[in-house]
Amino acid sequence: MLLIGIGGLLFWRRPWQALLLAACWLLLNGVYVPQLWPRWLFVSAGLVGLLLLWSLLKSPSPLRGAEFVAIALTTICGLWLVLSTQLLGHWVIDDAFISFQYARNLVESGQLVFNPGERVEGYTNFLWTILITVAYLFALDPVIVAGVLTMLLAYGGVLLVVLLARQLVPAPWAWAAAVLLSLSSPFLLYSARGSGMETGLFAVLILATLLALFRQHWWLAGVLAALTLLTRPDGVLLAGVGGCMR
Repeated sequence: MLLIGIGGLLFWRRPWQALLLAACWLLLNGVYVPQLWPRWLFVSAGLVGLLLLWSLLKSPSPLRGAEFVAIALTTICGLWLVLSTQLLGHWVIDDAFISFQYARNLVESGQLVFNPGERVEGYTNFLWTILITVAYLFALDPVIVAGVLTMLLAYGGVLLVVLLARQLVPAPWAWAAAVLLSLSSPFLLYSARGSGMETGLFAVLILATLLALFRQHWWLAGVLAALTLLTRPDGVLLAGVGGCMR
């Protein structure tokens, strides 16, 4: 559908382009099934993506080949991450509600506990639990907040994979890595499609730490490694990796 829309915008005359956009709007509304994202966001994402790619291709000062490919693939990957939730479904694993409960009690009682008065550490994702407190501070649905965070982290992960791959291989192969990651079922399952867990945050912090190490930004790498450790205990392994690279 996206390719048909792009082709139509490029090669059809202007009156037909408006009709094509209207047809895409109707089609997107027609295939909408209630998931995490509201209807207006689902439809808007598709239309904005089409218009952005159209404006790039019709620009009076065309971008160079590499620049155009980078922006186009970034846009398409971002669109796919948003639409994958709608098309493949959003889910939340039951373990996520452990963190939600700790976050709620931290906001309501000032205690990082599962049940008030019982000092039991039943979570292993401290930083993620703290991030979820934002939902309770502003009286938001923690499932929605977690879904938005994992979606943003999914996009951040794709961009970081490109930047990291650029340290190892030429640009075309780096963008191929981004496309492959965006199509990875396990990646989508625990990031763009939800889960409510810290997996996306953990992956992004690992990638960011490795990128900082490759660029020899040692202090930044140390801070990112510490945040990774606060996200999951096994993040301590990054300290060993950093030591070997130093």
